[in-house]
Amino acid sequence: MVGNTVYFGTEIKVNVSIDPMDDLTMDSYDFDCEFYCSSNRKLVLRKMELIRFDDSNYIAVIDTKALSLGSLKCKITAYIPDADCDDGLRTEIIVLDTGIKIIRS
Repeated sequence: MVGNTVYFGTEIKVNVSIDPMDDLTMDSYDFDCEFYCSSNRKLVLRKMELIRFDDSNYIAVIDTKALSLGSLKCKITAYIPDADCDDGLRTEIIVLDTGIKIIRS
């Protein structure tokens, strides 16, 4: 994810990349991405709504009108296959600052 400033109303592309976990790439499990600048306006995109670039990189297309002003964060929730968990999935959560700041024009 590259740092920069964009104006509210801009449609941006954000690369979501996760290093392989337990030798599994992003192609091997489901995940959700929650984009937000504040807690009152969020955009949640599921894996199937992102554009696959390669096995460890997916592209999210975000209309900043769906968000508020401020520093764009991304909360990734990954559901990793794991036989040691009761439901067969281990939930991994990470929150990243994208380095993108949304401002009013």
